[in-house]
Amino acid sequence: MVAGGVTTVMLAPLSLGPSSTHQQLVVLEQQILDLREKMPAELSDDFTALAHTMEAPPEGSGTFDEVAFRQAILPVEDWLDRHCATR
Repeated sequence: MVAGGVTTVMLAPLSLGPSSTHQQLVVLEQQILDLREKMPAELSDDFTALAHTMEAPPEGSGTFDEVAFRQAILPVEDWLDRHCATR
């Protein structure tokens, strides 16, 4: 379940382009928050942090914060490495 969720989360930013809107980022953020509810409790904070990286400051900019996203996904990837034999 976690591996599938991470795959989904990793692919979501690929749908973003230079013309991304604030609304598209809000939708992606909510999708990650919804996915968080299906993850083990110990990943809840990590998925919250991941969701909040969808948009770079200032809020409403429509700019995906890729650097923050890559940082936020690391704890989830570490969890997968510890708990899953293969991804």
